[in-house]
Amino acid sequence: MVNNNPVSEDDKVEKSNTYESLSRIIKEYIPLIVKRDIDGMHAIENQTLELAITFDNRDYASFCIIMYGLRKMISKPHIYSNPIWKKTQDKILNQLNDSSFLLQSKKIEEFKKTVKDIEDEIRQKDKELGHYINIIIDDARIKLASSAYAYGLSAAQASDLFSIPKDQLMNFIGVTKMPDEDPMYKSITERIHLLDLAKNK
Repeated sequence: MVNNNPVSEDDKVEKSNTYESLSRIIKEYIPLIVKRDIDGMHAIENQTLELAITFDNRDYASFCIIMYGLRKMISKPHIYSNPIWKKTQDKILNQLNDSSFLLQSKKIEEFKKTVKDIEDEIRQKDKELGHYINIIIDDARIKLASSAYAYGLSAAQASDLFSIPKDQLMNFIGVTKMPDEDPMYKSITERIHLLDLAKNK
């Protein structure tokens, strides 16, 4: 069968650059977890979010969700000091190293599986050790999507990028009716509100 949608050389180069960039981000991120550098983790998370938005890239977005979850977990003393978490963190650090290597080796499907495994690990330990009504990973999706919307994506684009229902995003940002397919129509008040949410997430 003839492929009617062949991958162009430019697309191949762009994907290759994306994988190399994300691999570097992961390598920079790992020592920050070890040092428990919350501010540094948040800074790289924001950079990764901007890349996810700029390139409409789900690999960046998926990793951004992990970054959010890890930052929230280790910022809580009752979690970070728990021996269960210490073992989990060591496991996740190994998985992060593996994910960087998989990107360099262009083993993308294996990379995506590793990312999903890390997300599942965070979700499980949040359920086991957390004292919260909301699940950290679910919070990550909705808050990162709201940030993406604040930065200029439409509600449909932002919800798709972070795999949440658009109605859930609209409810979170407190907007029930809007011309969401054209983010240029966002009011100044709405943008300030959303950017404040992004800063405090």
